[in-house]
Amino acid sequence: MIESFSDHTQRALVPEQLEHYVRSVSTCTPMRVQDFLAWRAGSALILVGYPKETAGLFTGTDDPCPRVLAACAGLDAAVQEALALPFVETLSVLAPRKPGIPADCTMTAHEDVYQGLTLPVTGLSCKVTNMVRRAAQECSIETGSAWGPEHDALLSSAITHMRARPGDRQLSSDSALIFNQLPALVRANPGKIVLYSARRTDTGALAGLVVGDHASYTTSFYLFALKSPDAPPGTADALLSAFLQHSQELGQVRSNLGLAINEGIRFFKSKWGAKPWFPLTECTITKPAKGFFARLFGRR
Repeated sequence: MIESFSDHTQRALVPEQLEHYVRSVSTCTPMRVQDFLAWRAGSALILVGYPKETAGLFTGTDDPCPRVLAACAGLDAAVQEALALPFVETLSVLAPRKPGIPADCTMTAHEDVYQGLTLPVTGLSCKVTNMVRRAAQECSIETGSAWGPEHDALLSSAITHMRARPGDRQLSSDSALIFNQLPALVRANPGKIVLYSARRTDTGALAGLVVGDHASYTTSFYLFALKSPDAPPGTADALLSAFLQHSQELGQVRSNLGLAINEGIRFFKSKWGAKPWFPLTECTITKPAKGFFARLFGRR
């Protein structure tokens, strides 16, 4: 019998806790390491070092980060347990802080931050509301779960465009591989994954797309956003508005808008009032190479 990890999905704080999402865009298989979710790919293990949402995690203050950090008290012990697994050669940890590691291991780290919004969104600037209003004159937004040839064409064009961007705005090879899994993700998860498609009112052509996840009880996830180079001004704002409105209609009370990634994406999310919710520290931990007899007898 295959174990279900739906408890992580239903109480997810970060996208890597969404079982259906990670299964659809990778070949990883899930497992539990103490109370954390982990993803195995051969001799590599990814430990998602965030807690599942619990009562009180988002109450009392607008900044949930201290409570998230407190809920990660078992992270170091989970890392030690993961490193002790005989198949693990490399351990990646996604967590709000760096974990402690054994002295004989090495670690590299990259930092970012998850941006979030509480629903309903209030206090939007006149500039944002005007952009949404302007886009509504040139685009209509369709909500559904049907992926078609037009979406394939938009995806291919967007990947080519993003791969040609300069500097930190360029789409990485790893991210391009995940983007290419979007059709499979959508088709495998109707209802959980929802498409928000912006269609031009003059030609009927697809101008933009947002892929949202609504599988969690309380938190929606703004996973991917694409648009054509000739999309009408405000298309991205109209798509985000539709995503947030639908999240609220489904009873979700907050939205994880994803990572800051670069200055342009950070600005777009912040103009909608998104705030840093909790940091992401992505660590790669490498165990020492096994000696001859350790390899021969299967020891660490």
